[in-house]
Amino acid sequence: MKIFVDLDEVVTDFIGSACAVFGITREQLNAEWEPGVWDMVPPLNRAVAKERGGNSAEITEERFWSALNKESFWANLPLLPGSTELLEGIAALAKQHGAEWYFLTSPSLCPTSYSGKVRFLQQQFGRTFNQFFITPHKHLFAKSDSILIDDREETVKKFTANGGKGILFPARHNSLHALSSDRYHVVDVALGALEYCLFHPAKN
Repeated sequence: MKIFVDLDEVVTDFIGSACAVFGITREQLNAEWEPGVWDMVPPLNRAVAKERGGNSAEITEERFWSALNKESFWANLPLLPGSTELLEGIAALAKQHGAEWYFLTSPSLCPTSYSGKVRFLQQQFGRTFNQFFITPHKHLFAKSDSILIDDREETVKKFTANGGKGILFPARHNSLHALSSDRYHVVDVALGALEYCLFHPAKN
């Protein structure tokens, strides 16, 4: 059995850090962001315009990703609350069930996200840490004995459609947004779902 864990918004605070680049807080963004909607750029535009009194140039997709295109941005993303407990729980369940676990994270449109993510993982787990894959094609890892924990609904659906098991990590920007207000509760939900999957392996 193999367990794959996403990084951004499951373990690291990508959204809060992106907000800081544009001079607003995550709370200001959320005030403009409809729960369950994935794309953060339109509400970011509204939040930035409100913060600047309407005097701000439009933040296009290109401008958004260009602003984040620094290796240091990706390397220094802070952990979200409960992330340590989440990873400790995953490692314990993997050991209990004889499973392997890896980070499976997508690069962004920023070329620096590749090297930045590697730096982040080495800073957190040591220079020899190699339990990770960086690819936009997560579905290629989907097998009957694989489980993906991810906050993007489309990614989870594609993973399960290709034969794997998917656990949607509750977040404001997906359909489980109602469960996302308490990060520690979210961690408990994710670990409970993982334990269920491990105790109920797929039959070939």
